[in-house]
Amino acid sequence: MKAFINLLVQRGLVVNLISVFLLAIGIYATISINREAFPDVNMDQIMVSTVYPGASPKEVELLVITPIEQELRSLDGIDKMISMSFPGSGRITLEVDPDAKNRSQITNDISLAVSRAKLPSELPFDPIVTEIEGSIIPIIRLAISAPISDLKLKRLSNDIKDDLLTIKGVAKITILGDRKAEIRIEVDPEKLNREHVSIIDIQNAVRGWNINAPGGDITTEDGQKVVRIAGELYSAEDAGNLVLRTNASGDTLRVKDVANVVESLSIPRMTYDVGGKPGISMLVLKKSDADIINTVDRIHDYINNISQKYGEDVTISSFQDFSKFTRMRLGVLTSNGKVGLILVFISLILFLRFSVAMMATIGLPIIFMSGLFMLYMSGITLNLISMMGFIMVLGMLVDDAILIGENITYHMEKGMAPKVAAVHGAMELMGPVTASILTTIAAFVPMMFMSGIIGKFVIAIPIVVIMMLALSWLESFFLLPSHVAHFTNPNKHPKERAWLIALDTVYSKVLTIALKFRWITVGLSVAVLVFALSLAKTMPFQLFPPAGVDEFMVRVTADPGTSLKAMRNQLRVIDKALRQNLTAEHVQATLITAGEIAMDLGDPLTQRGSRYGQIRAIYTPAVSRPDHNVMDEMYAAEHIITAQFPELEIAFTAIQPGPPLGRALEAEINSDSEEKSNTAARRLIAFLNDVKGVTSIDSGLKRGDDEIHVVMDRELATYAGVDLATASSIVRAASGGLVVSYIHKGSEEVDITIRYPESDKGGLDILKSIQIPNRRDGLVPLSRVAHFEVKEGFTTIRHKDAIKIINVTADIDSDKITSKALNTLVQENQNEWLGDLTDKVNVNYGGEEEKNNESARSLALAFM
Repeated sequence: MKAFINLLVQRGLVVNLISVFLLAIGIYATISINREAFPDVNMDQIMVSTVYPGASPKEVELLVITPIEQELRSLDGIDKMISMSFPGSGRITLEVDPDAKNRSQITNDISLAVSRAKLPSELPFDPIVTEIEGSIIPIIRLAISAPISDLKLKRLSNDIKDDLLTIKGVAKITILGDRKAEIRIEVDPEKLNREHVSIIDIQNAVRGWNINAPGGDITTEDGQKVVRIAGELYSAEDAGNLVLRTNASGDTLRVKDVANVVESLSIPRMTYDVGGKPGISMLVLKKSDADIINTVDRIHDYINNISQKYGEDVTISSFQDFSKFTRMRLGVLTSNGKVGLILVFISLILFLRFSVAMMATIGLPIIFMSGLFMLYMSGITLNLISMMGFIMVLGMLVDDAILIGENITYHMEKGMAPKVAAVHGAMELMGPVTASILTTIAAFVPMMFMSGIIGKFVIAIPIVVIMMLALSWLESFFLLPSHVAHFTNPNKHPKERAWLIALDTVYSKVLTIALKFRWITVGLSVAVLVFALSLAKTMPFQLFPPAGVDEFMVRVTADPGTSLKAMRNQLRVIDKALRQNLTAEHVQATLITAGEIAMDLGDPLTQRGSRYGQIRAIYTPAVSRPDHNVMDEMYAAEHIITAQFPELEIAFTAIQPGPPLGRALEAEINSDSEEKSNTAARRLIAFLNDVKGVTSIDSGLKRGDDEIHVVMDRELATYAGVDLATASSIVRAASGGLVVSYIHKGSEEVDITIRYPESDKGGLDILKSIQIPNRRDGLVPLSRVAHFEVKEGFTTIRHKDAIKIINVTADIDSDKITSKALNTLVQENQNEWLGDLTDKVNVNYGGEEEKNNESARSLALAFM
């Protein structure tokens, strides 16, 4: 080691060239490294989603979710399985063991298991298996509006989507408010009865004539020809002209004679508004290797020129620009670097000679640029987390240089030749400085072994800190000695400074006393340590505090039976009232969703149905409003809004920055009886209501919409020649629409759907008057062979590992209580609030506290 340091000291020009080279590759890395808001984190989640139009949550559970769960339970490599059954759809989220080998094989095994499940033939398509990709990251939201019809706006949004996908760096576009185009055959019940025509007749006509199929090959005089059977429909007009019946006299009955046939959009299950106005919202996601700032800049360039392509009436507004977070953190890093460099130099020049101060300061950009290059080569992006690591380590980088540089000049002042002093001074401190750096590195190493989503999220911090400390060590021992030796004049001694001499005198006296009474000094040090540890136990622990909250959500639940249209109108009224109570210049947008409540894909209390809705208030980044607190404004707005709309169930929830941790409290209750589980959930809710600081208590106890059960009399139906399968198809058309075929328009698939008029849909009278074709070519009113029962419906049905559970969740006011304190309080008093159900129900706890504990345990084990 000594020989190598001596070689570098003797070759000053080589060292200078190395320094310039390190600065150059650092500049290259600065230009080339990808910047993004958050790191690329594998979520270890696979989702199975399915659609079963018109089915109740109970039917989705029994006929779709449970069969799939039974096939999935036997698979290896799955830690947790959470399923939700909604009206008309279902979802299973699988958490994969992060230590499992051959991840792609697990995904294939899941797909095969799903394909083995015996599912209803009425499903419009097979369940979709999707791996949640952390590499495809949201970067910006766009809202599209234009004074045109919904169908034209949908086609326009598709064109804009295609344009955006051609932009370099854009990976995917998710459209909210996108509805599938359909050719809608809206039947007239009176005309159907008058003409003695059933929906089955229309269905058979569409399916029988919408055909474009190969017919084989034949040989003609001109050679071999390919035969095709061409009858495919191309428009609503073609569908309306289909013949249902004709006779010898030429009388023809067409579909358009008993129905209104139009090209339209499908009836939505959810609606989306931006700022209280209808429109289409797009979420743009970038590729894993794309730079967020450059990609967003290209998107803004496209938006600024949109009118040239689509006209002045088309407007696109952008909000929730995630590149702003990256730009601001880069600004902090750059400004901290500049200010830090100046402050370091000023601090050094106060205590050290000018040459040492200058060489130590010059080492800072060399280390920093080398670190950027190493980061670039290792594949880590410049994101909010890795930049935090740079900011944390910035002040530590000159410590080694100060010690070694000062020691070298000390030996010069004692008469050593500069080059000899450089080698001797560096080698003399090799052990102490190396030990000092290793102890600092040892403090950060355990962070690399944190497990769970938090561990994956913050791993860039220890990597950056350790890498920069290692580079600091290398620069201090291999570059700095040469710089000091060649740029320090040993014959020029710095003037003595009176204030420094006085400080040295005071320090010497204090040190003498401390050494004289060394046991008292050690005792006081231990006492301070014990006192600090005792204080640490009482300090509230919150891994991701709410200080940087930029978004909150308003959950709204109306009475059962509320239509989607009524819910949308109600949400618009609430949104208007909400925006009046928010600081307008700090709010980027409010997003309204009618038909669903969901914070994210992992929200345990996701609700779907026409009586549910939510409003997301999205603010500008926190650093742009230093004197404004979202939490304070949210609590004030919650008090006003809940009082203004007492007939609705309204809850406000802050959306925390950082990795998805879940709610402050998430309790999962199960037992051998649904009644016991429900009772336990109610008791927990009552307990939480008495805890100060607990907010937004929610549960899975919500009642679903009423269900009309059509119960056919088998004997009467058989006598009348009516079968259940035919009746089921016609009832589905009357209540939710029946997709009977489809056509292609370019790359777009357009369904052909038979529906009853919207004003009549779902009415009990229209159900009773439905005519069912029998085997004798007659029509039988449904009311003659069936009776109707109105029953209370189910809301979302949840399973964990194929066991039915009831969720109870709550948020907190972090100024009054922490998630750890709340979970401890609930668990310590569990026997009290469960009462006589203590041994009859099981309660498991998850959410934020579970993930915090998982990461804290792994961190503690790593320290040990």
